[in-house]
Amino acid sequence: MFPKPRTPRHPAYLKWLRTKECAWCGKPGPSEAAHMGGGGRGIKGSDALAIPLCGPRGCHAYSHRHGVLPPVTDRVWYGLDDIAKMATKTGAGMRAWALTVSSRMFMEFTADGPAKRPTASRSSGGE
Repeated sequence: MFPKPRTPRHPAYLKWLRTKECAWCGKPGPSEAAHMGGGGRGIKGSDALAIPLCGPRGCHAYSHRHGVLPPVTDRVWYGLDDIAKMATKTGAGMRAWALTVSSRMFMEFTADGPAKRPTASRSSGGE
């Protein structure tokens, strides 16, 4: 049997991310760190691909139950309205939106100050 690959972990980024508002519905923090860029079955994606989603009965839980994000009106999604519309209809649309948002948020985090280097650790399972 092959060992699970090591996935980059960034605890400082996750801590910062949890203080942010929900990236989908805008509910004020604290939020949950949703790992949207999966590494495969049973392997959590990189922390750099996480976004803040409200929980435990909010957008994060909805995305796990339905494979898409909940319908929301009157919200501007980081200038990604076209992609956001797909995120309520298909899993691929949700991942495309989330990957774009996560890259912007990680750049914001690293611009705020010196970020500690991510650590590689074994994944403990999907989120």
